Parts: sequence; C-alpha cells; structure tokens
Amino acid sequence: MENAKSVKMEIELENGDIYQPALVRGKPADMYLDVEGHKSVLIWMDDEERLTFQLYGALTEQKLIKIAKSIGQAP
Repeated sequence: MENAKSVKMEIELENGDIYQPALVRGKPADMYLDVEGHKSVLIWMDDEERLTFQLYGALTEQKLIKIAKSIGQAP
C-alpha cells in the first residue's frame, strides 16, 4: 500500500447495530456499535502520518474513544 491513495473497508451491520460518526484527537472517525456489546469497531486515519487505525472489541463507546485518544500520545 505504499502508493495507495485510498482505503476501502466494508463493515456489515447486523440488526440493531449503530453507525455513529466520531472524532479522535480532532480526526474524523467511524464508530460501529454492537448493541449486544460483543464487537464494536472504531476506525480513523491520520493523514499526516499515513496511518489507519482500527480498534475492535467488546467495548462501550466511551471506552473505544478513551483508548483511541491515548494511541500515539507520548508517555
């Protein structure tokens, strides 16, 4: 993907799952929340660093955002 200009991902929502736009450290993000709490996803990009992040887990919206905000911060 060295010369890639875009990334395409497909997320399949099941009945009742929720899509919600979000922000991670000022960057737009896509959040997909599993209403049963088993497999929520948060995806965002850092264009300056040319990185795409995907955070998966049985996590609440608040926990996904909290973890995402901590990624890339200096200790």
